[in-house]
Amino acid sequence: MSGRTLVVATWGHPARWYNVLYSVGTKVQDFRCCTSLIPLLRYLEGEGEGVDVVLVALDSLVEKPGGSVNSPCYRCYESLSKELESLPRGGYGELREALKVFLRRFFHCLTETYGGTTSAELKHVVIGPALGSPGGNWRFEGGATDFEALVLGELGRLCLRERYGRLILDLTHGVNYMPSIVTRLAPKLASILLVAHEGLGEVRLTIYNSDPAAQDGKANINVIADEVVKHIQPLHKLPPPVELGGSIDVLGSHLKDWYYGFAKYVVSSLYYPLPLALHELSLERGCVSPEDPVEEILSLWISHVEVDYQGLRVRRRLSLCPDSIYAILLTMAVCRRLGPYRGPLDVEKARGLARVYESVHRALYELINHELSLLEKGLKEGRVPARQGVEGKERRADKRVMIAHAGLQEGLVEVDQYGRMRYVKDVRTILGKEAKLVLDTSKKCGE
Repeated sequence: MSGRTLVVATWGHPARWYNVLYSVGTKVQDFRCCTSLIPLLRYLEGEGEGVDVVLVALDSLVEKPGGSVNSPCYRCYESLSKELESLPRGGYGELREALKVFLRRFFHCLTETYGGTTSAELKHVVIGPALGSPGGNWRFEGGATDFEALVLGELGRLCLRERYGRLILDLTHGVNYMPSIVTRLAPKLASILLVAHEGLGEVRLTIYNSDPAAQDGKANINVIADEVVKHIQPLHKLPPPVELGGSIDVLGSHLKDWYYGFAKYVVSSLYYPLPLALHELSLERGCVSPEDPVEEILSLWISHVEVDYQGLRVRRRLSLCPDSIYAILLTMAVCRRLGPYRGPLDVEKARGLARVYESVHRALYELINHELSLLEKGLKEGRVPARQGVEGKERRADKRVMIAHAGLQEGLVEVDQYGRMRYVKDVRTILGKEAKLVLDTSKKCGE
């Protein structure tokens, strides 16, 4: 296994957590702590190339709970709670940033309380949107998919940057929909890692949750799932990234052109065995512009969230779509992965590029390698196989032939004596107008 370990912990309200005697395997026994995360990090000490931590919490953390609990979690919360009481009365972006800072300081307080011995690094804090009135005073209104899309966007960008060979979820303290949604996102995060990082091959996914326990009672932190992910979770459609009151015409023209004019074709070329199409798309400006489309979309969404500090209300006017965020992250992962393959594509480069499809499906990888072997054989014999030649009348792309021959359809691909190949017409014309090898963009999110 290569790469670091990423631990994602879902947190409700830490001020409500009391001490429990946690045990993890045989390495950590009866560790008295107010959160499962600290003993779990002790258990993971020395794991691979190191451990990074991400906390996932809700914006309802802005509301102070009633009562008190005799635990370090409550004491750390109380020592920092004045920061929450004096939050800036600004927009939703400022509220989220203040909560992120608060949780970073809380995590530091907690690790110091328990000796500060963990070498794990708090890499990121995600503040997701709540729904309803979890604390009884503040009211949170918005789309049900917002939490999934936002958490995927923030964690997905981290997985683009960092090479993680293992993904661990600690669901012990998650509330409401948090544990189920983060579990649902785990295969997508593994998929982004597999596409973005060459040579990774697999991602080990482990999910932990503790037994229920009374105060100062004993609880095992159990492995509830443990698997190795080798193939990406496919996308079958490309809905609009954001909606406003049922309308999908919200994105700016630049971002809309990038999504429907570039990302749509990249994801489709990953879905079907089309390495040459994927390569030609990776050479375009779409791989560098916009620099971070996920950030642009999340910033657009945040700018449409209204915070009423007098009426204790947060209202989200835009709805985010998780599948669209996933499509964008896959596109960014492809662009990252194909960086070393830019320039003319010959057979040797194409074999390296084909490794991307090994993570999509082994059958696609074998199909592409077979077609490249035919091309290589023809070149060695001083000829180009008929399928790749451009002699005679130019052909229209055929969906069945394109899939069967990994996009190397006769009359569409020009191959020189060195095995360098290119399409003789625009790749979008081939995929869209002729072969109809693009994913559906007509449906809205959730349809």
